[in-house]
Amino acid sequence: MTAQSSLSDLLSVRDVVAQYPSLFATVPSLRWHIFINKPLLEQRGVLVYRGRRIFINVAKLNETLQGGDHV
Repeated sequence: MTAQSSLSDLLSVRDVVAQYPSLFATVPSLRWHIFINKPLLEQRGVLVYRGRRIFINVAKLNETLQGGDHV
């Protein structure tokens, strides 16, 4: 089940924490989650790099979290 992604699906780390505080309470907690699960998140297309900034494709993050994989 692949959802079509758009530019509006990309959020910064701070925006993800602000929009989904029940999932990731703090910026460091989300950064730790990214650090621990980086290979899977990159494989699934969740992480998008623009220079030194990391953006998160929330549509793909949602698919990954609901998929039951180790995330």
